[in-house]
Amino acid sequence: MKIMDRIGYVYFNNYLAGTLINTKEGFCFTYDSDYIIFGAPIGYNFPFSKSKYYSIDLFPFFENLVSEGWLLDLQSNMQHIDKEDKFGILLNNGKDLIGAITIIKDKV
Repeated sequence: MKIMDRIGYVYFNNYLAGTLINTKEGFCFTYDSDYIIFGAPIGYNFPFSKSKYYSIDLFPFFENLVSEGWLLDLQSNMQHIDKEDKFGILLNNGKDLIGAITIIKDKV
């Protein structure tokens, strides 16, 4: 299965905080330059930086936002997304996360 580059726009309290990109090499999170001026870091492992954060696997911070158990099964079945595709599940359900983080496919 060839994975196309996918992007999620990460919002913190309704402000664009950065982008999370999935490529065949892995994942990259980058803060939005305007958000760095007035925002707050989205998490302990993501202090403000103009540099990009890279990981082969989905960062644990974001993976922990993905549904579990029966809800993951339901989302996977209804949306026809492999439940092992955590980023796909996150992109399709990122508007309805608990807490201050929202992840959506299209920039608002």
